[in-house]
Amino acid sequence: ANRPCGGRMAAESRSEEDLSRFLADQEARYLAKMQEEFSLGNRLAYARFLAEMGGKERKEEALAMYSAVLSMAADGGDEDRSRLADAAAWSAVALEADKQYDAAEERFKQALELVPSHPLALGNYAMFMHKVRKRKGEAAKLFVQAMNEHPNHTSILVKFASFKKACGDLDGAEALFDRATQPPGDQNGEALGAYAVFLHAVRQDAERAEAMYSRSVEADDSHANNLSNFGLFLADVRQDFRRSESMYKLALEAEPGHANAAYNYAVLLDSSLKDTVRAEEMYRQVIESDPKHGFALYNLAVLLEEQAHQREKNGEAEVQGWMDNVLEYYRKAAKAAPKDALSRADLGRFLLVRVKDANAAIRELNAALELDPDNAVGLYHRGLYYADKKKDMDSAKRHWVQLLEVDPNHVNCRRRLARLAVAAKDFSEADQHYQAALKSAKVR
Repeated sequence: ANRPCGGRMAAESRSEEDLSRFLADQEARYLAKMQEEFSLGNRLAYARFLAEMGGKERKEEALAMYSAVLSMAADGGDEDRSRLADAAAWSAVALEADKQYDAAEERFKQALELVPSHPLALGNYAMFMHKVRKRKGEAAKLFVQAMNEHPNHTSILVKFASFKKACGDLDGAEALFDRATQPPGDQNGEALGAYAVFLHAVRQDAERAEAMYSRSVEADDSHANNLSNFGLFLADVRQDFRRSESMYKLALEAEPGHANAAYNYAVLLDSSLKDTVRAEEMYRQVIESDPKHGFALYNLAVLLEEQAHQREKNGEAEVQGWMDNVLEYYRKAAKAAPKDALSRADLGRFLLVRVKDANAAIRELNAALELDPDNAVGLYHRGLYYADKKKDMDSAKRHWVQLLEVDPNHVNCRRRLARLAVAAKDFSEADQHYQAALKSAKVR
């Protein structure tokens, strides 16, 4: 089964060539400014641009430029100290994104030594202590300091709200989100979008969430994250698939490489719009931009396997190499998300049922059930392994009985238990399982 999210790029999205030209023009402007005046401000602006472009080489260039700026002495008074603090804070953010956590923490500290009240450093260091270091007490102290210094700073309010939400203080979180979206934050797409997600995912207040999503899009109609999240809301909550599609198209027009929008659009096409041709194209585009996108790898494997199954049902010729191709995607999905029980379980299922490699299958099924003892795919197919490969009917039955506790309407499980009951001449139990299987099949 596909995962409950969506994604796919629109045909009218900005092409890769257009994007390359746009970025080249932007870079030329930054370089021209630095030629006019080789100032701290211009160098910082260019370093931020490089960091946001993505790609290993560009990130390394950005970090090198930040380091060069920070190696200078602050001999221009408070303005220079502020610029250097900016460099340290932005460098810390870039290092954190690159998972260089110790170096990132040193840069956060450096920024706060230069300017103790620096808002970017305080807010991001607080989130760093919460998310990376897992030190909630220290994060809370930093947030209190940030709020004392900048009580109406929109970004700090949003970060503090997210922290409160993670700590379970939902009323406190909502109060901060509400403050963040008052003027001037009422035109801040980031704040409006974060509040919309809170109302959508946490409060599950569809009316207020939709209103807040609409406000976020009105405030910034090129904010890819907000457009993508609104698309997901429209698909999952409103079941308005065409409006959802339009949001994904806008997100991908604003930011063609946006992984969440592309993935969510692919699942919308796959699961809701039943356009498997475009869904396959989009999954492949997501994987091309992010080869370790576990969910896209998994969903593509499921889609290709379903296509092969449909060809079998229709009596069509088998596509050469399809099984190896699907197995490769299942393996990559499991490797990309080693703690995802469903990916491991489906890899085990495919190895057992399609590839007929029972030894490899049981290793994956065992790993899946260790991650999630109630995983339905894992329970059913490990039961199948014991029944068909080991002829251990007691172990098989134990797995299938456990599966019925998880999913009482599992048709194949009911059928297998009915067969075991017939073999044991317990026809009353067999009849109960067969009737339950028929009822479940009719409902499904």
